Amino acid sequence: MACRNRSFHGVGILKQNWISHRPGVVAACCLTWGGDSIRGRCREGLKNFLTGSAEIKYLFRAVEITFTRSRVRAEKLMLKKRDFRSANVRRSLSLSTLPKQLNRAVVRFWMFSFWLLQGCGGGSSSSMTPVSLTVTTHSLADGTVTVSYSATLSASGGTGTGYTWTVSTGTVPAGLTLVSNGVLSGTPTAAGTSNFTVEVMDSSGSSATANLSLAISAAGPLTDYEFTGDTSPVHDPSVIRQGSTYYVFSTDASSSQGGFIPIRCSTDKIAWSACGYVFTTIPSWISSTVPAATDIWAPDVSYFNGTYHVYYAASSFGSNVSAIGLATNSTLDSTDPSYQWVDHGLILQSASSDDFNAIDANILVDAGGSVWLTYGSFWTGIYQQQIDPATGQIQTDSATYHLAERASGVANDPIEGASLVYENGYYYLFVSWDYCCEMNPEQSDYKIVVGRGTSPNGPFTDESGVDMVTGGGTILLQGDSNWAGPGGQTAYIDSTDGDLIVFHALSLSQNGLDYLFVRSLTWVNDWPVIGSSTESGSSHRMTKKGRHGALRSSSD
Repeated sequence: MACRNRSFHGVGILKQNWISHRPGVVAACCLTWGGDSIRGRCREGLKNFLTGSAEIKYLFRAVEITFTRSRVRAEKLMLKKRDFRSANVRRSLSLSTLPKQLNRAVVRFWMFSFWLLQGCGGGSSSSMTPVSLTVTTHSLADGTVTVSYSATLSASGGTGTGYTWTVSTGTVPAGLTLVSNGVLSGTPTAAGTSNFTVEVMDSSGSSATANLSLAISAAGPLTDYEFTGDTSPVHDPSVIRQGSTYYVFSTDASSSQGGFIPIRCSTDKIAWSACGYVFTTIPSWISSTVPAATDIWAPDVSYFNGTYHVYYAASSFGSNVSAIGLATNSTLDSTDPSYQWVDHGLILQSASSDDFNAIDANILVDAGGSVWLTYGSFWTGIYQQQIDPATGQIQTDSATYHLAERASGVANDPIEGASLVYENGYYYLFVSWDYCCEMNPEQSDYKIVVGRGTSPNGPFTDESGVDMVTGGGTILLQGDSNWAGPGGQTAYIDSTDGDLIVFHALSLSQNGLDYLFVRSLTWVNDWPVIGSSTESGSSHRMTKKGRHGALRSSSD
């Protein structure tokens, strides 16, 4: 006969004494785990216990019960292991060994449980230790300041019920609490790493501990959205300040929005209002130069030679039949009697036979006062030519500089949205990599990238020293679980009120609707850092190389 091992866990009742003082054992099989409820097995376990071949694993306090031969008067027994909580358990008692001369008995007995291991022939038994209570949560996901956090701790073993959780040593991150059911939740209020010990106790009073660590990172540029008013749809924003008012220019949302090149304004960078359009109708020269264009893209606002300049683009998706135009105004204040936009028409165009795309214009006034137009999208990347500050037109003798391109292995050369600024002795070239506007917003992987150089014409290298012409670039910002495709950025240097960067990002909860973001731009070790708010905060601003002032700011 094959050898067969079987584990059996039962509850037995060991009689202490009858009122008649006759010794004996009440062999009652009341409950089993891991095997059949068979009285014979229970009796065998009790017998093994009495002969010393089995161990009591849980010993409960003695209880006294009165019963008759016909029925048990008290069936609900209060069991308690030493140092453990009580638990109500219903039991049925066998009276087969009750002395026949007794119609009523009071029995003092011990409730205990045991393990019985049956081997070959059922002749031997040995004890098994019940599963220990253990904390099964070994690590916690990181959190972010101001972002709601929740994690549920878990345990196994012990009685398997009644788990109660506490923090025994250390503290959880500020803003979080651990409740007794094991849920750690709240909104973190400070960045840092907290180390603490959690303790779980089961229904019997057994306990277990585990050491945990939880890292809370500082809020990022996409963490909070505090902006109000007219902030969507906004794509490819550009910003400038005149006096105490900030103005944002952006891509047309549609050809039927009421005008072309929408303008938004704010005095606090938080609450934004619609402040009109540059054009009431699309400029007539566009229809002949770019027939497929129905609206205006990616305007860039700058101030030089005492005039506000808005360079804008006309194109169509997937085409490099494109053009850059120019409009000017002496003021951005629409209440000023001199407020009037003047269109200067075509500045630069590209055809399908060209290896560049004439969109996404951006103006830099360099440290020597020269004016540069940076442009390009896909089609071998970002280019630059010099502007005549008196006319706003490209200088006739201007060289063309190639500033940035994707690495040779990156299909379609997805790079665009250049923004070039001067700060602390360096020129910083910001660009957008990858794709802005996928049908599935979650696949829009636009991101903000930067490189720097000591000349406005390049080369620009990333933090690893890789030239942006060969695909170099340091990633500053990319999407998260709530916002996709941050990009279309413009950096803005303002020595009076602090440097800014504006960009758009797609709300994943609204099927990719694009929103305006305005964030501080600070400089750490001569590299830009995008802030989590419109204010500069605590980021260290490097000033050892001096500062050229508000190169793209308007007059105060």
